[in-house]
Amino acid sequence: AGSLYSNTTSNLNTAVGVDILYTNTTGSANTATGFNALYSNTTGSNNTATGFSALYSNSTGIENTAIGNNALHNLTGSNNIGIGSGAGSAISSGDNNVILGGNSGASIDGLSNFMLFSDGAGNERFRVNDSGYMGVGTTSPGSKLDVNGAITSSTAGGGVMYAGNYSGAGNYGVMRFTNSTGSALADFGQDTSAGAVVGAGAYASFFCSHSS
Repeated sequence: AGSLYSNTTSNLNTAVGVDILYTNTTGSANTATGFNALYSNTTGSNNTATGFSALYSNSTGIENTAIGNNALHNLTGSNNIGIGSGAGSAISSGDNNVILGGNSGASIDGLSNFMLFSDGAGNERFRVNDSGYMGVGTTSPGSKLDVNGAITSSTAGGGVMYAGNYSGAGNYGVMRFTNSTGSALADFGQDTSAGAVVGAGAYASFFCSHSS
């Protein structure tokens, strides 16, 4: 009931459910499934909304895809993708954004060309900003890869590189290389207390100091 209620001259729309595309007049090639999905759409075209109130507020935006309960609920922009319950529900404007997971996207409201990746509870795991910079543990990445926290990299042979405070070390800015058995081969960094790297390996040890 109420699906495509206000439709005038539009075509190629698909509406399945109650009050779907209710105010649509001339928007075409939209697909909506779920109560109130694309409810406010009037002239927007080529949108896809699946889930309760998905893309509810969109009126003129085009090429949006929303999958999940309230996904992109308040959006009025174009070319956005929201997948997950509440994905992008706090975004009212902005174009070309991608939100995966249960994140409301409040931190990028009004911005464009961002990608947010979160878990189902909305906890952000990483993002890519409009400069193409990826941030892990930070919402303001300043380089192609910006990580706030320790990094571990393993090789096929079993060697490991740690960047950051490796386990048990009372220092900072440390990079440690190990062999496949876990023995340290080399450390790079600065000890905060003894003036040398803690637990240096058998082959080489390097540390940096600075004057204030």
